[in-house]
Amino acid sequence: MGAMYLRINAARAATPELREPNRYFLGLMGGGFHEEIFSVARWRAEEGERDAVTLVFVNLSVSNGNAGTFRLPDSIRLSGLYQVRNLVADDADRRLWPAPRDAREIYQEGVFVVFTLPNEVQYLKLVPV
Repeated sequence: MGAMYLRINAARAATPELREPNRYFLGLMGGGFHEEIFSVARWRAEEGERDAVTLVFVNLSVSNGNAGTFRLPDSIRLSGLYQVRNLVADDADRRLWPAPRDAREIYQEGVFVVFTLPNEVQYLKLVPV
């Protein structure tokens, strides 16, 4: 558990958007909020057409995994292709999607998140490709 908190603090220190005031609580693609997953987008305005974006998810269940597909708000500026990395994983450089996804696809289909453990935390960094 201590190693996870070290990774969370390191990600927060190294990722400017996690310290910015911009935040948006993410709803599910089908509407409403997931009652057992804390979900928030944090972003920072960047030069050009893109924002730096990290999605924060916490499985609030103390006994099982969880999953959900979350909608990104239009107020976050995405363009081009993206890959995603979990900044608090053992290997924070590992790409999680099999192939980069287009910004339009991310807006239309959302971001699927799956937790295999209770109380699991994921900081999903959208990385422009």
